[in-house]
Formats: sequence, C-alpha cells, structure tokens
Amino acid sequence: MKYELPNIFLHFLNRDTQEIFGLIDDNKTAISNIQLSLNAAILLCKDYCIIPVGFYFESENAKKTVLNNIDYVREGLLVFAMREYEIQEYIEKKQGQLKAFMDDVNYYRFFSSDNNELTSITHATISRKTKIGEYCLLHWVNNIELLAEDMSGDIAEIYSVDTKTIGKDTVVIAKTILSTSNKIEEGGAFIWRLMENQLEKFPERDRNFDRILRQYFEKNYYKAYLEEYNASILYDIFPLENGKDFYLKKEFISASNYRWFYEYLKCLELDSVLGFNATQISAIKRWPEFERIINIYLEICNMDSFDNSIASIRRETSRLFLVSTSEMKELVAIIKNKILQIGGSAPLVSFLTQSTILEPQRDVDVKIGIVTALEEELAAMCVLLKNLKELPKLSSKHSAGNRYFIGEIESFHGGTHRVLLVLLPKMGNNLASAITEKMQVLFPSLESIIVCGIAGGIPSVVRRGDVVISTKGIIQYDFGQNTSRRFIPQNDGSACSSYLVESVRYFQANVLIGGNKWINYIQTINDSTEASFCRPNNYYETCEIKVDKKYIIKKRKATTLPVAYCEKVGSANAVQKDAKKRDQLHEEHKVYAVEMEGSGVSDATHIEGNGYLVVRGICDYCDKTKADDWHNYAAAAAAAYTRALIESMPVLFKKENQ
Repeated sequence: MKYELPNIFLHFLNRDTQEIFGLIDDNKTAISNIQLSLNAAILLCKDYCIIPVGFYFESENAKKTVLNNIDYVREGLLVFAMREYEIQEYIEKKQGQLKAFMDDVNYYRFFSSDNNELTSITHATISRKTKIGEYCLLHWVNNIELLAEDMSGDIAEIYSVDTKTIGKDTVVIAKTILSTSNKIEEGGAFIWRLMENQLEKFPERDRNFDRILRQYFEKNYYKAYLEEYNASILYDIFPLENGKDFYLKKEFISASNYRWFYEYLKCLELDSVLGFNATQISAIKRWPEFERIINIYLEICNMDSFDNSIASIRRETSRLFLVSTSEMKELVAIIKNKILQIGGSAPLVSFLTQSTILEPQRDVDVKIGIVTALEEELAAMCVLLKNLKELPKLSSKHSAGNRYFIGEIESFHGGTHRVLLVLLPKMGNNLASAITEKMQVLFPSLESIIVCGIAGGIPSVVRRGDVVISTKGIIQYDFGQNTSRRFIPQNDGSACSSYLVESVRYFQANVLIGGNKWINYIQTINDSTEASFCRPNNYYETCEIKVDKKYIIKKRKATTLPVAYCEKVGSANAVQKDAKKRDQLHEEHKVYAVEMEGSGVSDATHIEGNGYLVVRGICDYCDKTKADDWHNYAAAAAAAYTRALIESMPVLFKKENQ
C-alpha cells in the first residue's frame, strides 16, 4: 500500500453531506470548518480540487465558500465538473428533473439563472462523462436486491456492523424501495430525495437504517467522481462516527487526511497557514519550499513505521524536525519569513483546532496518563506514585484542564515509568473526552491512558471492593436509537489498547502464580492518608435482586478480599440506580461494571491514535442500596491494581538508550 496525493473531490461542499453532519446553512461554525477543510484540500491536492456544479446551487454554504475564495477559481485550483456545455443548460435540465419527478417547489430556488455571480465559474469547468444517476442506481439496486433477497451485500454488511442485527422490517422496506425502481431510475441524481418519500411509509422503522442507506448512496455518488477523475476525498474532517468517510477509505487510499495534515503542520508550527485567505494560500502552494514540505509529509505517510495514527505523524515529524542538520528546520524558517512578507494572519478557530491553543509540552517525556474523576480517586493514586510533583499551570486563564501531576513507578523489569495524572473538573463522558483530548495535545509523548476510579457493579457476578478491568471493551449504553420496542445502544467504543490488554493478561498470569500481592497497596494507601481507605467492616451487605419477577432488597454475606475481573464495562452520562436496567445491561451486553467516563476517554484516545484501559473498583450495585460508604475502599482497590499493573510492564526505552 502506497499513499499518494491525488486531486481532491470536495464532498464536504455537498448539501446532503452537510445535512448528515449538521453543518447547516448560515451557521458560522459550519462555514469556518468548511473553509479550513477547503484550505487544507487546496494545499494537499496534486493539481486542483473538484466540485460538481450542483453543489454550488444546492448549498448556501458551498456558494458562500466559492465566492469567498474566488482566487482559487482564477488560479485553476478549484474547478467545476458538469456534463453540460453551458451553465444555463445545466439549470434547465435540473429544473425539468425536479418538476417531473419530485414536484418540490421549495427545491426550485436552488436552480435559478438569476445569478450574476455565475460568470465567475463558467471558465473553470471540466467535462464529466459518467452519468451519476445511472451509476448510483446500478450499485444501489443491486445491493438493495441482495439485502431484500438474503440479507447480503454491502448495505447488509454495513447495517449489521452498526446494529448487530438486520430485522425483517428492514427487508420489507428494501422490497418497497425496489418496487419503485423505474421512477427512481428516471430521477437521476435526485434518487435519495425519492428514497425519503418511500421511507416515510414506515414511521416505526429503524432510523439508523435511514442513515446507513443515505451514507451508502452518497458513497456511490462520490465513488463515481473519484473513479472518473482518479481523485480522493479529504478524509477525517467530520466528528467521530462510524461511516463518517462514507466507507471509502479501503477503496481509495490517500494521504489526503485533514487530521494527519493538521497535526503535521502543527508540529512544524505552520498550522496557522490553514487560516489564511485564498490569495495567500494560492501563493504558498507554489513556493518550492512548501512543495518540499508537502513531499516530506507524503514520505512520512509512506514510512514503514507509520500506522495511520496521529501519534505516528507527531512522532516521525518531531524526529525529523529535531535532527540538528534538519532540512525541515531550514525549510520552515524560510516559509515563516515568506509568510511575514505576504501578511500572514492568525488562524481560524473551529472544533478541529480549538483544543490545541495551548503550547504542547514537548520536553515532558511521559508515556502513560491516568484520568480520575473524584477526589478520593486522585488521592489514592497520588499516594502510590513516587517523586510526585505538580507541573506548572499551563495557562494563565482561569479555566479547567490545565493542572497535572507527574510521578514515577519503578518497573520490575528495570527502569522507571513516568506517569501523568489528572483530575476531571466533574464527572461525565463529555468532559472526560474533552480533557483527555486536551491532555494528549499538551503531552504529545503520551501513548496510553488509564481511567482509574470507582464504578457500580452487577451483584450477580461481582462484589463491593472487587476490581473490573475493561479488557473486553466498553459500551456507551446511553448513545443509540429509540425504536418502537426498545432503546438500542450504538456505540461499542473503540477497542482497548492491545498493549495494555496484553499487559493485563501477563499480570493476571503472575497473580495466578504469586497471589494477589497487589492488594497490599490498598493498605499502603490507608497507612499514608489521614482519611480512611479501609474496607468497611460489614459482615453482611445488601443489594436489590430479582425474586419471582419482583425486585427486593436482600441481605447476603460480604466477602473479605477483592477479586479482579477482566470483562466489559458499561458507560453513560447518568448515574445508574435502576436494578432492572442494571441486569438488562448485563444480560444483553455482558457488562460487569457501570461508570461515567470510560467511553469519553475511549473516543478521545481513538482520535489521537493512542490506547486506553478502564480500571474500576466496585463501590455499589446500581440500585436503591447505593451509598458512598465504599467509595474510598473501591478507589483504593482500583489505584492499587493500576499501580501493580504499571510496575509489571517493561519500560519502553528510546533506541539510543537501549
């Protein structure tokens, strides 16, 4: 596999794509994100970027973007694809299709010849041979037929990945869609609009099916252009979601990736370029020094050590930049000087850049980060770190997420792990994701994040004081779809770090040989603090369990020593105190513990290409008996296990120090 930088098809200017990802018209954030994406595409493309002329008419965002960047058109860096010879011919054709097959008067407004700005794009067109409607219909109907006949084909595969099952209702919908295929065929590129009319006949349908059908249709719509022009889309410009790049990555391999490119420029302190205007970027693209910077980016993407992650981009760019005789240093210095000459301005801010305003702490070499959400969780972990110190506050602003502790854990294999520790401003997956993302940006050497703290447990499989480790993954059970029958969670989260999971397995093997010595660290915590982290002295405990179809509070004998379980963890933004919901989570998803931060950390580490693991001490049973008396002991148990796990892991030395 070899990465290249072909011409780029601007799929994000499509009104349908903007609707899918919530980039609605007249939205300043949407315009800002679209502008940044366009600038990146212009800098990365081989010769030019391609936009179907229909995008210009259908989307106010696209029209504003084109007119605000008319220099790209004048310089031949932005071209319009269409089959017709004249713009007016195109408009008349589209109006005819709309009137005949959609009867949507509201949609007519997009296709109007009363537009004086059209003169600015008429000279920048390239011919298109492919009949997009026919191309899409061929792939569409074939796969709908496979879905309806025996639940096979691309749509079935994508749908079953997202929902775990294909219901009979979905097959009925597919057959209904096929029954109108003649009208669909005549509808040309407006097939999806016709599909929506058919789907509305099933008000109780699985709405996730709508999303997948739409993304699959868009995939084939884009694929037709990519094949004809040997192009690529700009990948990874939308928030994390399955199918966000329309399932194209496997078929159209390209280094045209916004997040990779942004991280590369950021490492070179050139990321502000993405906020420049069209005139400035048109000039920068043609500088020999910047052309070489682009070639080096492509070389990094094709290195054997590159693993398609942001972490790899950071690592290899930093390595090249820090070499004393670095060609890159000289190139960057020249480019910065030229930027001053053309009046370079400050960068735009969007959801892609707002978390990176603080300066990365490149001199802090730390591989493992630990995230805690409660004071007792932080305190327990602090006790078990040697040479603990708080780093200087990283921002003068009175904002959260800028205070970090750093400590050490000696490895049994020799050497010392340096560990970064943070306390979240409050509980919840959303904040956990934001702080973890910020933490990774500030400390680019981080490779693994461990969530350490307390959780509720499933009383049929665990006891208070036990520890659950998320080696089988995490599920965000409050994110999904509501059907007429029940709520179906959609987010299984990214897989836990294979390195950390392997480390847990080796550690558990040592536990089988030498016993639960990690438990001794719980006593270490209790001896080192004024607050009590002792196990509550209860001979009996209570929990809410199901007896004869009713839930009752029952007393049972308590255990004395904690046990570690390597299982799946459930995560949500709400405290769980419903015994029935708790048992349902265990029955349907096999979770052993329920908490509120792991899924957010999972998403944040996935975006940055790092690994994560969740370690949770059980403090309650997610029912009416929930109380705080086990908080400290459960926090201590999780911290003890985390400390023992890290010290069992070999230190990954730099090559020159091996």
